Amino acid sequence: MKKVMVRSFFPLVWLLLFSTCSFSQASPVVFCTNCSDKFTQMIDRITNVEKLQEAYKQVSEAMQQTQKQIQMVQTGFDQYQNMLKNTASLPSSILGQLQGQFSQVSQLSKQLKLNRGDASALSQIFNKIYPPKKGLTLPSADGGSAKPWKNPNEVGEEKDAIDQAAMDAQQAAFEVSGQQIEDIEQNADQLDTDVQQLMQTPDGQVKAVMAGNQLLGRLLQESQKLRQLFAVSTQAQAQQAMNERKKVLDQEAWGQATKTDKLNAPTSTTPAAGF
Repeated sequence: MKKVMVRSFFPLVWLLLFSTCSFSQASPVVFCTNCSDKFTQMIDRITNVEKLQEAYKQVSEAMQQTQKQIQMVQTGFDQYQNMLKNTASLPSSILGQLQGQFSQVSQLSKQLKLNRGDASALSQIFNKIYPPKKGLTLPSADGGSAKPWKNPNEVGEEKDAIDQAAMDAQQAAFEVSGQQIEDIEQNADQLDTDVQQLMQTPDGQVKAVMAGNQLLGRLLQESQKLRQLFAVSTQAQAQQAMNERKKVLDQEAWGQATKTDKLNAPTSTTPAAGF
């Protein structure tokens, strides 16, 4: 049920987020660190709403595919671990297959890192369209005096501060996720390097399979977390985009409501009836 909700959630968010955005002919300048080659090439072609929607869809699908691959490899490691419970040592034919599985663990960790890089680049594009609001201060929790606003007369500035605090917290969560994925990648690479030596003894085989299974468990957890962060971040961006659009519409409506030619009309000197 949860997967269905996440899958159906994204198209609505993209529609809300970018239905009122306008793009310049030149693509936004984005520093794409740890991005996939496919996504890096895509950035140069993001010049309109439809292309940006397509980028969000592809990143979401890539995350989902990575998670499925992690689950498949984890199922294989569960089987190897069960085999080692019933045999003193794995047969040589199985060892060759198992070594290939360790390489897959390393590759999946790199793939998840690329997924995160792509998601981060999309956030940069959003921030180019809607720059983060700086100088906003949340009111103190105890109701006391807070630091003064930079723009005290701006309508809705307190809400802007709350929204920006949520966006900042989301970005901090992305950073923590990136650190976790980086740590898993380093451990997976090290295990892939040491696996041939570990495979030479029954005890080493057990330790290697257990370590691989633990890494896959962490990979799966981080994959699920990254997809959730991506969904929540996109939702927050959609809300911010709608808020910005509402402000523009409200300002336009207020301008129309206060626009009048009466001040320029000549004053009537005709006496009122009965006088």
